[in-house]
Amino acid sequence: MLTLLFLTLVAHAQLVIPASPQPNSIFILAGQSNMSGRGGVTMNNTWDGFVPPECRPNRNILRLTAALDWVPATEPLHKDIDVYATVGVGPGMSFANSVLGHDSRLGVVGLVPCAVGGTAIGQWGRGSFLYGQLVRRASAAVQGGGNIKGMLWYQGESDTASLEAAELYKGRLEKFFPNSIFILAGQSNMSGRGGATRNNTWDGYVPPECRPNPKILRLTANLAWVPAAEPLHKDIDVYATVGVGPGMAFANSVLARDPGLGVVGLVPCAVGGTTIGQWSRGGVLYSKLVRRAIAAAQGGGKIKGMLWYQGESDTLSSQDAELYKARLEKFFLNVRSDLKSPLLPIIQVALASGQGRFIEKVREAQLGLNLRNVKCVDAKGLQLEPDYVHLTTQAEGTGEVNEHGGVEKKVEAEGYQKSAGHDDEPPKKETVEVNEHGDVEKKVETVDYRKSAGHDGEPPKKEDVEVIHCTEAEDPGVLAKAGVAVKEKIQSAKEAASNIGKKEK
Repeated sequence: MLTLLFLTLVAHAQLVIPASPQPNSIFILAGQSNMSGRGGVTMNNTWDGFVPPECRPNRNILRLTAALDWVPATEPLHKDIDVYATVGVGPGMSFANSVLGHDSRLGVVGLVPCAVGGTAIGQWGRGSFLYGQLVRRASAAVQGGGNIKGMLWYQGESDTASLEAAELYKGRLEKFFPNSIFILAGQSNMSGRGGATRNNTWDGYVPPECRPNPKILRLTANLAWVPAAEPLHKDIDVYATVGVGPGMAFANSVLARDPGLGVVGLVPCAVGGTTIGQWSRGGVLYSKLVRRAIAAAQGGGKIKGMLWYQGESDTLSSQDAELYKARLEKFFLNVRSDLKSPLLPIIQVALASGQGRFIEKVREAQLGLNLRNVKCVDAKGLQLEPDYVHLTTQAEGTGEVNEHGGVEKKVEAEGYQKSAGHDDEPPKKETVEVNEHGDVEKKVETVDYRKSAGHDGEPPKKEDVEVIHCTEAEDPGVLAKAGVAVKEKIQSAKEAASNIGKKEK
């Protein structure tokens, strides 16, 4: 009886114990000793224990431990991270207390300590232990549903020892995260079937235009940036054998024409066999695309555009084909709305093939779509695999560059930077940024966290902390430089396919 009573009490206690707190707004703390904290560390390698008022605990500030648990944040924040040194007070707590004082809408703030004293920028390169640990901890931090709002970086002391290290510092720091981000979405021809054989294996062939480039990264399924290599969708379109798709050829092409794009980040989201209806707002595919795009921009990069290749699965029924145009238009508008980028450039590809009888109806919808900064490039005539549905490796490599160039030409003609307003408005240079990131940077440099990242004379503004970094383009030539190659590439691809057909005859 006593045992039963005890178990009942234990069960009741477990029911009333509140769940572990989870942060809403997450900030990464990275760099070396001045970020991990040396305030109050004495000559005999002990911390004096003094915590100034601005660094004292706040019930709305949590810290991610080395064991990946959220606990109330107290100094020293890096006590279990920078373990080979005596740590003291750093900038993290004062920062968190300050931003909460200026904007309570941030909710519970979560700090993710990652700094390690005595480290050079080269030790934070992609593939290194420090970089991998930062990405793993950041990925773990968002598992409870919080959003990464920014990263505080304080490092460089160790790169002042030699002239060579100092001269290389800027380039190394810029490569920490991608600058220009592109979303890849749709179905199988976007995820890639080039070289995928009938026995469910990939032949491994990668054409020159699709080969790795140190300036091209890929966002993995676990939201980590890694060097991009084919197949780009290997951990995204997991229920099929994937091969070469258009993503790498696209990225290599735009970088060759505009090195100013910096490091390009590709965000694979495509899944084979999906209909446009499955990409509607609220669905798994749509939600995953938006989450991955938001995560991709958290490092400060800007979403430059989306590549969309889909529609084969909508050729099977007359009803789906009839509804395709309206559904596609709504999808594009929803993506732009949820990414806070009303003129996000979108490159869509008109079908070269399909799975059903209503190919032409879907193609008509794709070619007839009339949205600003959306370009449809026709893939009809490109070489197909023996299944007559998927593009070959060669077609993926050439056709991809075509679609990008086509988009650039369209965007250039329509005014890439025109604001989302009336067509008779004069062109405006408009950048829809992640306001919270700009705010955080502004706060670090000045005093007002809520002030917009503009002129110092502007009054403080309330910012929407859910806005993310997206841009229509700061330079109308950013993507237009690929335009010259478009007609040449697509024409040469079609001629090649035509010549193959003649030889077979």
